[in-house]
Amino acid sequence: MKKILLSLGSILFAGAILAGATSAFVMDTEKSTGNTFASGVIDLKVDNESYVTDENGKLVFSPSTSWDLSGLSGKLFFNFLDIKPGDIGEDTISLHVNNNNAWACMNINLTSTPENGVNEPEGLVDNTVGPNQGELQEHLYFVFWADDGDNVYEKGEKIFKKGLSKDIFNGEPWTLTDSETSIWAGSSGYAYQNGSWKYNNTCRNGDPIPGGSTKFIGKAWCFGDINENPLNQDGKGKTPSNSSGQVDNGPLVRGTGFVCEGSDVGNIVQSDGIGLDVTFTAVQSRGNENFVCGDEDEGEGGNEYCSHGYWKQKQHFDSWVGFGPNQQFSSVFENAFPGKTLLQVLQLGGGGLNRLGRETVGALLNAGSVDFPLTQAEVVSMFNTTYPGSLDSYDTLTEMFALPESCPLN
Repeated sequence: MKKILLSLGSILFAGAILAGATSAFVMDTEKSTGNTFASGVIDLKVDNESYVTDENGKLVFSPSTSWDLSGLSGKLFFNFLDIKPGDIGEDTISLHVNNNNAWACMNINLTSTPENGVNEPEGLVDNTVGPNQGELQEHLYFVFWADDGDNVYEKGEKIFKKGLSKDIFNGEPWTLTDSETSIWAGSSGYAYQNGSWKYNNTCRNGDPIPGGSTKFIGKAWCFGDINENPLNQDGKGKTPSNSSGQVDNGPLVRGTGFVCEGSDVGNIVQSDGIGLDVTFTAVQSRGNENFVCGDEDEGEGGNEYCSHGYWKQKQHFDSWVGFGPNQQFSSVFENAFPGKTLLQVLQLGGGGLNRLGRETVGALLNAGSVDFPLTQAEVVSMFNTTYPGSLDSYDTLTEMFALPESCPLN
């Protein structure tokens, strides 16, 4: 099975509410979008269009959390350092699947709830001072829906997940579309497919995302209590700027479709924050007709990982399975490093292609020796599909190969 993961890290911080002090507040938290993932069977791309309440209480475009199709490095879904009660944000994520029909899943994991210190107003109502004893997650509400690309929650568009951060961001998989269900089934609106907009009235449960199509996920957050106020469906979908550079639909023109009320939020959340990891998964539907998001029998293997630093040490050469240190890189992969052996590629310094080379050889060896989520054949195919390519594509594949250190070998 070929699987592509996109991870993003996100952080939100609450600023001062009633008194003057403010404090600052993402998967790679290091990893995130404009994502071009290519595995030979699936080419998943992601972009994001984001809006947030500014210091004047007005909804504005958020360039720091918006991007076109690009590499993951440095891209964040959330990066708001001074949110206030009543603030609202809205994003629409675009999922682009090329070439092959695909199932898609996502999950969001709450990784931290920093207190970030306690100022005088907060100290009067909050006696928790530990590094992960903040309360923002108890007051930050999220809604996710099947959008048509216009960043507006409209009548007929289906909400598939909503709740407080503390309740819904538990790392459990969310189905976007698998062999049993689809968030886009029965949701009115438009989708982009094969170069044109088509009304989304044919998607059914059990249908994969068609190759060559774009699907949209809307997400809104509110620092306080959120009320749904869906707008009439305008049938325009994602509308580009006109000749004057203006857009005649979207949240700046029509509103988000939600109302956020923050009057009941008190001083207990001053300076508190949350950290989030967001993951998207795309799996080819061909050959995986019964795929279900979160199915324990997906057969993707585990998450054991020994670093390239482990594999290049002489005393660990006996752990190499299927390949030898002195074997030419070009005998396994595309000839990205002429004349160099697998060991010599492991020893390369620097970033870009060299970094990808190190992690590729490491992934190849992990796939043969530990419970790694890819097979050796998949590692080879993924590298050969990516090379030659752009720096962004190299960085993306590197992030897929490099897991947290969890080496069971001695």
